Order: sequence, then structure tokens, then C-alpha cells
Amino acid sequence: MLADMSKWGDFNRVYLEYFAPDRLPARSAFGANGLALGAQLELECMAYMPAR
Repeated sequence: MLADMSKWGDFNRVYLEYFAPDRLPARSAFGANGLALGAQLELECMAYMPAR
């Protein structure tokens, strides 16, 4: 969630630094007004770790 959708490009550039191009996690983005504590970005994630 972005408080300012014009920052999508900035967010995307940082996001792409953390994942291999062929291993990008699925995601969605949308504008939100009034994020908690005045935040500019709220990010949710889910992870799966297979049993060994």
C-alpha cells in the first residue's frame, strides 16, 4: 500500500534489488490514504518454506 502512488517507480526499483529476475514474488500495489502512524508504505508478505 502506498500513500502516494507516484512513488511506485521508486518502490519498484528497490524491490527488484532483493530478488532474482526469474524469482520475483507475486505482488499487488494500491494507493491508500491514512496509513498507520503516518507511514508512506505498508508492505505485506507471505512466505512458504517446504518441509525437510
